Amino acid sequence: MKPTPEQKAVIGSRAPVVSLCGPGGTGKTETLALILHSRKDRYPRVLLLAYTNKAVVNMQDRFKGGAAGHERARVSTFHAWAWKLLKNADHEALGYQCPLKLTPGINASTIKNQADAAGISTKGELVFLQKVYTQHLRRGVSLATACKHLKTCPTQRKILNNVHAHCLSTGHIDFDHIPFLLHRACQDPDYAKHLTKVFPCIMVDEFQDLTAVQWKTLKILIDHGTHFVGAGDPYQTLFRFAGASHKRFPELWAMRGCESHMLTKNQRLSRQILNLSNEIRGQIRQHLPGYPILPQSSSTKGEKPIVVVNRKRHMHVRGVIDRIQHHIANGITLKDMVVLVRQDKDASSLVKSLDLEQWPYISHLKNHEPTKSINIIQVVLKIHYGTATKDEWAAVLKALPGVGKTTTTRVLNLVNENRWTTDNISNEGKRVRDVFQKFANLSYAINQAGDDLTTALNAVLDFVRTMDKMPDPYTDPTIENLFRNARATGVLGEILNLDSFGHYVNHGVPDTNDFLTIANIHQYKGGEAKVVFFLAPFPSFYKTHGTFKKQNQVIDEMMVLDTIITRSSRFLYLFFPMGFKSWQNLKPQKSAADFIMPTPPETYNLWTIVNHEEEQS
Repeated sequence: MKPTPEQKAVIGSRAPVVSLCGPGGTGKTETLALILHSRKDRYPRVLLLAYTNKAVVNMQDRFKGGAAGHERARVSTFHAWAWKLLKNADHEALGYQCPLKLTPGINASTIKNQADAAGISTKGELVFLQKVYTQHLRRGVSLATACKHLKTCPTQRKILNNVHAHCLSTGHIDFDHIPFLLHRACQDPDYAKHLTKVFPCIMVDEFQDLTAVQWKTLKILIDHGTHFVGAGDPYQTLFRFAGASHKRFPELWAMRGCESHMLTKNQRLSRQILNLSNEIRGQIRQHLPGYPILPQSSSTKGEKPIVVVNRKRHMHVRGVIDRIQHHIANGITLKDMVVLVRQDKDASSLVKSLDLEQWPYISHLKNHEPTKSINIIQVVLKIHYGTATKDEWAAVLKALPGVGKTTTTRVLNLVNENRWTTDNISNEGKRVRDVFQKFANLSYAINQAGDDLTTALNAVLDFVRTMDKMPDPYTDPTIENLFRNARATGVLGEILNLDSFGHYVNHGVPDTNDFLTIANIHQYKGGEAKVVFFLAPFPSFYKTHGTFKKQNQVIDEMMVLDTIITRSSRFLYLFFPMGFKSWQNLKPQKSAADFIMPTPPETYNLWTIVNHEEEQS
C-alpha cells in the first residue's frame, strides 16, 4: 500500500522530536515502519518501544521480512530494554550492595513479610502499602514523597523503609524497579550521553501509555540529543491506573522543536463504525478541551454498529451465541471474532455456554485457571526466583519422583525458616540434599542461558517433564505462545504474567488456529477483529468504583469504550444490561450506556432480545 500524503509528511520530517497522533486503524504502526526504513542510513541503531508484550509481537511481525526490518532496529517493551541495560550497570552507583537480581513478586512478598513482623495483616492495609510503594517507583519520586502524598502513618513508613532497605542490601528488584532505576542511572550526564550515542533515535508506539518515570527517562535522553518519535492516540489512554496520563501528549507537544502530525484516513474501520467513534471522541474532547480534533474519514462501507439491550446477562450470552453462528454460516471464522469485557466476571456465563457448546476459545481472563503445565512451570520459576509460597513448594514436591512425606516435611521446614543454603543442608539426609540439588541445577541452567530465553525455557520444561503425573508440557498448545512472548520481551519472568499467553480450551477440536478470543479490553488493546462483541458491565461496577463522581474516571470509561469500538473492522455489537424502554426514554444508567445514548439514533441500530419461553410462561 502506498503511503498517504499525511504519512509522507511524517516520513520526510527532519524535526528532532515528532508527535504522531492517529485513531486506531489510521496506520500508525505502519508509519513507524516506514519512518524506520527511511532513517536506517541516518542512525546506526533505532529503538522501537511498545507498551505491551502483544504490541511487541505485532510490531515484530509487521517488520519481519519487510524493508523496515533491518538488523539495526530493536523492538522491545520499555521494561525489557531497561533491564538489559541495568544488568550491565554499576549496582553500587545505584545504591545497591549486591548485583541486581530480577525477582518477580519480591515487592509483594517483602511487604507482606515486613507487615507480618509489624503485626499488620489485613488485606486492605497490605494493598495500601503496595500502592504507596508502587507509586514511588512508577512516578519516579522518593519513597518519602510517596508516603507524604498518600498520608502514611509512622508504622507504615517504617515497613516501607524496611522493604526499601531489604532491596538495597540483597539486590532483589521487581518489574516496577526497572524503569525507576534506569531513570536514576540516566541522571548521570555521562551515562545519558552514552545511551544517546547507542540509541540516537527512539520511537514509541502507544506513547500515551508511558508512565511518569518512563517519560522522565526519555526526556533526559531527548535533552542529550536523542531524536524521538511518539506515536499513539491521546483519546485512548487506557492505563492511567498503571501510571499513564491524559497529559502525556500535551507534554510532548510542549517540548522545544516538537513537530506535530496527525493521521486521519482510517484504513480499518467502516464508515458506520467510524461515525460512532467520532461521537464518543467528541464527548471526550468536552472534558479535555486542549486535545486536538482528530477528524477521521473512511471509504469502507459496512454495517451500522448494533446496540443490544436486555437486563439479563444470560440473554446477552444467547445473543452472542446466535450472532457467532450467523457469522460462521456467512464465512467468518472464530479466529476473526473477539468478545471483550470491562471486568473478567462479565464473561463467566459466556464461558459456561462455550464449554456446553464445545466451542474452542482462548481466554485472556485472569479468573481463568492456567493449564496444569503452565501452572507448574510458573511455580517452578517462583522457586527459582525465591518467591514461592509454602503451598507452592508443597505442590512441586508432591510431583517430584521419590519424594515422600518425611522428605517433604523436612524440605518445607527448611524453606519456611529460610535455611536452605548450601551450608544449612550439608548435614541433611541424602534425599533432602537431592531435592535442593535438583533446583540448584535448574537455577544454574537458567542463569547460564543468560539472554538465550529459548534455552532457559527448555531447561524449565525438561525439569517439569521429570515430574510424576504431569502432562508433557511440550504438547500444551499454550507453550508456543509462551515461547513467543518470552522471546519478544527478553524477560523470563514474564512467564509469571498469565496475560502473556492466555488459556486455550480446544474441546478436542484438531484445528488449533481457529479459536474465539475472550479478553479484557486492556489485554486486547492493539488487536483487531472482523466481529467484536462487548459485554458491558452492570451499573453496580461503576458505582463500586465511584466512576461517575470523578471526571478523570468518566474520561477513562469513554476512552475504554472508544478503544472497544475501534477494535472492529466490520461488525460491532454492544450489549448493555438495561431495559428497552429505559433506552428509548434516554434514562441515565450511570454506566457505559450513557455515552452511547446521546449519540444520534441513526449512528447505530437498536436491538433487544426477547425470551419467547418466558413470554409463553
